[in-house]
Order: sequence, then structure tokens, then C-alpha cells
Amino acid sequence: GRLHPENSTSIDRLIHIIINTVKRGGSVIIPAFAVGRTQELIYELNMFYEHHPEYQDVLSDLNVYIDSPMATTATEVFRKNAQVFDEETKELVWSERFSKAGTWAAVVSYCGNLNEGGHNDWRLPTIDELRTLIKNCPKTERGGSCKVSEKNACLADNCFSQDCYCGENEENGHYSKLGDGDGVWLWSSSGNSDDPERFWYVSFARGMVGSLLKEGYEGDDDSVRCVRMQVK
Repeated sequence: GRLHPENSTSIDRLIHIIINTVKRGGSVIIPAFAVGRTQELIYELNMFYEHHPEYQDVLSDLNVYIDSPMATTATEVFRKNAQVFDEETKELVWSERFSKAGTWAAVVSYCGNLNEGGHNDWRLPTIDELRTLIKNCPKTERGGSCKVSEKNACLADNCFSQDCYCGENEENGHYSKLGDGDGVWLWSSSGNSDDPERFWYVSFARGMVGSLLKEGYEGDDDSVRCVRMQVK
């Protein structure tokens, strides 16, 4: 199969293309989906601006135009409805938790059709996004030593290791930022790249990142939280 560069590498390349084009007095046109991808691009541009002061003189006068009424409306809705947890997760807004209804495909459909809090741009989160909800287990928190990550293109079986879980804890909800109990397993949209019949999930019993079958796995403890992105 084709190997794709890591997301961080792609973003850096894109931003340097923008910077070089702006210096020449040109414009950059970027085709993007109205909901989700457009807001992600704006977020990444803002993050680059904040963390690279050497380019702020070039970027400070940069005008960004969103030539789509839907994308403009969606971006404004995201901006006005932030649910801020901390610096790591402030761009993500989470739905109420619900017990899963059937297969993985049914859960993907549920989040895609969810209308909650006046918003209908929900989706099933990636495994990287779910890892932002883990606390007290540095190995599996976002950026930890557990290699399972859609952003870093590591979704195969060999990405899983002893770094992908911590020990049991007597305190219920010890590993969840949102207070989800030890019996809660949150499902992600990230499939297992070795097996198309499996997907990655987070279990708060041990702050664990693991994989399950998309079909035929039933259990009352399984739950889902849908996500939407908040652009700063």
C-alpha cells in the first residue's frame, strides 16, 4: 500500500508552502470539506502561529477567506460553543455518553446523525481524540509512549504493547477526565490497519488502548461519546 507522511509533517509542509507563497505576494487555494477539515486547517494554522514566533511577522497580516456559507456557519458555531477542559483538549467538544446500539457501523451512523445541544456536526472520534480523555496514565494519554495513533499512522497490531495500559486502580473513574467509570469502553472511528474487521477503543478500567471486532461484540458496559471540533 501507499505510505503517507505523518500528519505533523504534512501540516509543516503546507504551512511553509503558504509562507513562501505569501512572501512572493501570491495566494493559496485549499479545497477542503466544509465541516471538519476546514476547521482543522484553521486550527493548525493558529497553532503554528502561536508556536513559531519567527514567522509571526509574515503571518500576522495574512487574510484567510472561507468561500463556503456552510463552512463559515459551521466555524462560527464551533467558536461560540466551546467546552474547555484544558490546554490539551480545548478544541474538542464531547457529547453525552450513550450505550452503544449494535455494530461499529451503527455507532458511526449514530454519531453522524446525532443532533445534540443544537448541533448536528458530531462524529465518532479518532483514537487520538479518545486518548485526550485519559488521565493518570501518561503512557496512554495523548502523546504518551503507546504507539497506537491515527495521526502518526500507527494502527497495526504491532503498535500495541505494554505501554498501552496501566494498572488497575480501586478508585472508579481514576483514568477518565470526564468521570466515566471503569466499565466504560469508548469506541473510536480508527480501524485496525492489519484487520479491517477490528477497530481501536479506550477502556477506563486500566487507561487502556485496545482493539475489538466491529461485528458481534456485545456488552452493557460499552458506551460511546461523539465529538465535534471547537476552533479557537
